[in-house]
Amino acid sequence: MDRREGLKGFSAQLWADTLRETRRKRPLVYSITNFVAASFQANAALAVGARPVMSRNPSESREIAAGADALVINTGTPTEESVEAIRGALSGAGEGKCILLDPVGYGASSYRKSLIDSLISEFTFSHIKGNVSEITLLAGEKGAMTGVDAVLTASPPAAAVRRLSLRTGSLVCATGETDYLGDGKSVLAFSGGSPYMPLVTGSGCVLGTLMAVLSAGAGNDPAAGASCAIVLLRLAAEIADRKASGPGSFRSELLDALFRVSPEDLLEEQNRMTVKE
Repeated sequence: MDRREGLKGFSAQLWADTLRETRRKRPLVYSITNFVAASFQANAALAVGARPVMSRNPSESREIAAGADALVINTGTPTEESVEAIRGALSGAGEGKCILLDPVGYGASSYRKSLIDSLISEFTFSHIKGNVSEITLLAGEKGAMTGVDAVLTASPPAAAVRRLSLRTGSLVCATGETDYLGDGKSVLAFSGGSPYMPLVTGSGCVLGTLMAVLSAGAGNDPAAGASCAIVLLRLAAEIADRKASGPGSFRSELLDALFRVSPEDLLEEQNRMTVKE
């Protein structure tokens, strides 16, 4: 697969190639994630052809991470045991693979804020993916969380994405009605999806899993994997939306759509992406 510089040179053909290669390679993705969304994430990984491992056991996290093709760190339900597992996995992961941080609930508590800040300062992540509130706070905007989804004040998402990417060196994604993806130089915006998405717990966590899986499938290309994941999930959500009668049926239809979307389907998705700045 051709390599590009940063976020330049994206095409629908690249996304098709990324999905095709992922299903051929069947990458092993290790997720230390929250118990609310773990099964949903595992099923999404299986639907696109990956092999998920879901363990929060610190006794094995370093070893599993060393053998995995990609690593997902999700702070949605932190415990002493899971934090120990996270640190073990990050220490043992090695270099050259996709390592994604999903800073769920950043700012919801001082403990969680301190944990995420320390992970970012101590370890290097290829991706940081969070909702607009989380990314905005991480980028330095002042505010307070009223849960894990809402922030009381916000700067433009594209500006927050750019600022956080420049500070961390990570590819940053802020999710919401529009998804923003930035590398410190360019910011891309992605449209589409379904209004059911925010009504299904773990839908954002699924995007993090898909980003890691598809980045590994693309030969550890974070930008190709992240952009392909956004396009794939939004397309699958639109397909599921047409068949669903509510959030419950949408969840199952979404997994079916992720399984059924073909590389050729992605060739029609070029217009979903626009350059924001």
